[in-house]
Amino acid sequence: MATFGNDKFQKRAKLFVANFPQEEGWESQLRQMCSQFGEVGEVYVGKGFAFVTFDYRCNAEVAKMQLSKVVLDHSLGPLDVRWAASNACLEVHNLGPLVSNEVLLEAFLPFGEVERAVVVVDAQARKSKGYGYVEFVSHTVASKVVARLSNEHFILPGAPWPVRVKLAQLTDDDVGLPESRIKEWDRLKREEDSAPHMAKAGTPEGSFAEKWVELEKQKKERMEEVEAWYAGQRENLRKQQAAATEAERKKAALAQQQALRKQQEMERQAMAMQQMQQEQRAMLMMQEQRMLAMQQEQALKMQQE
Repeated sequence: MATFGNDKFQKRAKLFVANFPQEEGWESQLRQMCSQFGEVGEVYVGKGFAFVTFDYRCNAEVAKMQLSKVVLDHSLGPLDVRWAASNACLEVHNLGPLVSNEVLLEAFLPFGEVERAVVVVDAQARKSKGYGYVEFVSHTVASKVVARLSNEHFILPGAPWPVRVKLAQLTDDDVGLPESRIKEWDRLKREEDSAPHMAKAGTPEGSFAEKWVELEKQKKERMEEVEAWYAGQRENLRKQQAAATEAERKKAALAQQQALRKQQEMERQAMAMQQMQQEQRAMLMMQEQRMLAMQQEQALKMQQE
């Protein structure tokens, strides 16, 4: 992220430490442990966690890497060291293509002390994606800005529409869009535009600002309608696929049952055929035995005569 103003003891150099012993008396030891990496500012120790603010981001980065190897309580394992999240950050939408980190910073300075400002850019083209982040020193100031800009229209250079803001968390470490990447000709065109300002009600600019806001609302409603339609279509398709799968399962089960019945019928017929053949063989044997008995009887009579 791009930083501005006094870099010392900013939120960007604040670490959150978990897996920390819950016993009291660790604050001075933690401060002493961290002081080897740089000057230490605020240290807060809670039950099982701690916050440490370093003088500079680079020192905090070294501390983050080294402290992650430290074990203070073997039952907890190594310290879990992360960057502390900010609760004083705004996500700013509807930025013009020529708004750089510096322009964004200068635009929001009148609202209160700003710690950093960054314009989110496309990773390949390095062009603005139309939104960015402004991190204030105070959460109270950030909340007041959100409340104010929900009722007023704040316009930045290079675009006629007002910006839209909401509270957010800033964790990305991209450099954003620094002023050095704005071409000189584009910078001159931007400077011809008016400085960041509130659109006055009753003026043509204020009227168009209202229209831009209304367009944003309509866009949001349309997108919600599309999302609802898409969710409904997905559910219908899911039900259709489930029904088709169930129909195929039943069809396969019926075919399997029919095949089983056919096989059983063929086996029954085979057994009946086998039984009939056995009966026929038995009848033939009886007939042969009768013929043989008759022949023997005739031969015996002939001998007697």
